[in-house]
Amino acid sequence: MAGSIGVVRQVVGEVFAVAADGSRRLLTEGDRVFAGEQLVTGAQGAVAVALANGQELVLGRDSSMPLNNALLAGAPDATQPGTDSAPATPSQQDLTDVEKLQAAIEAGVDPTKAAEATAAGPGGGAGGGNAGGGHSFVLLGETAGSVDPNIGFPTGPIAFAVEFPQPDTGIPDIPLVVPAVVPVNGVPTAVVDTQSVSEDQDGVQGNVLDNDDGGPDLPTTFMSWQAPGAIGGPGGSLLLNTPYGVVTLNPDGSYSFVLNNGTPAVEGLAEGQSVNISVGYGIQDSNGDQSTANLIITIVGSNDIPTIEVSSPDAQGGLAQVFEKGLADGSSAGDGSTVTTGSFNVADSDGLANLKTLSVGSLTVDLTTSGFASLVGQSFTTAHGTVLITGYSDGTYSFSYTLTGATADAAGPETDGFLINVDDGLATASATVTIEIVDDVPTATPTAAASPRMASRRACPAMCWTTTPAVPTSRRPSPAGTAWPVLRPAKAAACW
Repeated sequence: MAGSIGVVRQVVGEVFAVAADGSRRLLTEGDRVFAGEQLVTGAQGAVAVALANGQELVLGRDSSMPLNNALLAGAPDATQPGTDSAPATPSQQDLTDVEKLQAAIEAGVDPTKAAEATAAGPGGGAGGGNAGGGHSFVLLGETAGSVDPNIGFPTGPIAFAVEFPQPDTGIPDIPLVVPAVVPVNGVPTAVVDTQSVSEDQDGVQGNVLDNDDGGPDLPTTFMSWQAPGAIGGPGGSLLLNTPYGVVTLNPDGSYSFVLNNGTPAVEGLAEGQSVNISVGYGIQDSNGDQSTANLIITIVGSNDIPTIEVSSPDAQGGLAQVFEKGLADGSSAGDGSTVTTGSFNVADSDGLANLKTLSVGSLTVDLTTSGFASLVGQSFTTAHGTVLITGYSDGTYSFSYTLTGATADAAGPETDGFLINVDDGLATASATVTIEIVDDVPTATPTAAASPRMASRRACPAMCWTTTPAVPTSRRPSPAGTAWPVLRPAKAAACW
């Protein structure tokens, strides 16, 4: 890094320090100058530099000087031109150079263009200030000198006097101007309205303006509904028919919704399942600014209890019947009267897929894995017979019941049957299939060749048997005016 040569003590006009790379920096008082730089003064510039060796370098206007460490080595008076010392005797080299220069001039060469440029050093040019151009410099000691430029006109302060031809009246009062308040043009804000209704409820109602923000420009008024498919209703209202119910939209922003319970769409909603009905609407404030939002009505499904419906051959709801007489030891063995058929239907308003398990008698099936038809072909026993599942279609099962043994005689009708249960995971439905078993009633028919059983009865005393009218039933009426003769044992123990 180049060393410092000195510090600028005073500057007049423009003075630059030019670096070796050609960059220029404008010098001011207090700036340092470094070896390798060149001082350049402008047409009106001058500079005084306090050198590091205590001497001072002064450079006049329109001049330049390279800076190097030789400046610090030179004596203060070595660079000043003098008259006391005798001129040095020119050397042979000096004479040769002069002869070469003279020869060049005689040959027409301009020495100012062909000769090498001179370089200023601590010694300066002898006889500084002589004709021929160039510059001179003076190295001074600690003289505390200063540069006092004279630019040719007075630089002192200009004297003047202020005159007021008219008396001073002061500053007039300026009234305070209060700007007029400009009203804020606010806008209304329509807010989404939401309503919820659960399955089996009646419906909902309200007004969309109740929760809207009208802003500063009140009042807020209702504009219109956006309900595609709606038809005109009474009083300028709109009626929007949906599978879930009817929405009534009134011209003042009020509305109502009636839920159509019992319809397939509503009943088909499973527990927690929901569906939305959305209607748009618009509002405006007193200066015509508008805003829009939606009315959203949500229908939430609930669980519907499954149902079981048992069908029998009797359209009036009577019981299916089998007869003991068709048994192998009955009075009409093999006549087929021991068999009857029927059907039952399982259903759910939420759909058959909502059903989980089904039990028929001792049979149980997981409907979610095995399916409804898996019961077909399976059978189970009851107290007096056997039940066979013979078919299935769309929730309806068909079955057959076969009587396999006689019942013990008892007061009242004798029956057999089985229980049906269906479950949807949240609710269970039950039903009972009842089958009437008709007793094989004995009749008195005397013959010469009586059966051993009848023969044993005839061996009893006559008082043990009487012929009494039988109580006619609704299923076996007797001929008009007659009674079925029935043998009934007497109370006497001797009869058996």
